[in-house]
Amino acid sequence: MSPVIKLIELYKELITLAQTILHKRGLKASLPELLESEIAFTKDTREVFIGTNEGNKRLLTEDNNHKIVVFVVSGDVAEGVQDPHIVLPYDVEVLDVKAYVATQPGADLQFQLEYSIDYTNWSPLTVDPIQINSGSFGNNGGHELSVRDLLAETMLRINVIASSVEARNLTVNIKTIRK
Repeated sequence: MSPVIKLIELYKELITLAQTILHKRGLKASLPELLESEIAFTKDTREVFIGTNEGNKRLLTEDNNHKIVVFVVSGDVAEGVQDPHIVLPYDVEVLDVKAYVATQPGADLQFQLEYSIDYTNWSPLTVDPIQINSGSFGNNGGHELSVRDLLAETMLRINVIASSVEARNLTVNIKTIRK
């Protein structure tokens, strides 16, 4: 077989492979049986699958495709806006917010997680302030969010509304998924 014919055959195989891979992006319900080592992404459920000799195997799901944005306010937790501020590197959907302190506060600790696109106008991320009760080390999330989708370059900050002198080393975890 001449080198030109081999090149044409290889080109045809590459085109077929490219069409197959492009076809593998779509809805989960229409996901075909993948060839071994072939990868597919479902746009509706955000899952990644790989073909194996035993069928399609799910690799990546929303459950394990999330990121945790972590704020740490070291030392005493005073009232007012705290450092650091965080700028999101990409668009995210916020899934949950949890908060912890290293020492139990003697009185309830309340703060608001705030976001801004223009660094001037700040809005609360949760409907109600986040609270760590007196004598507790943290809360277990489940806060109602005022907004779920945040754009890249959005800035986040913590604004402490009510503090306790015993509260130290506040850590806030924001569970997100990249959009």
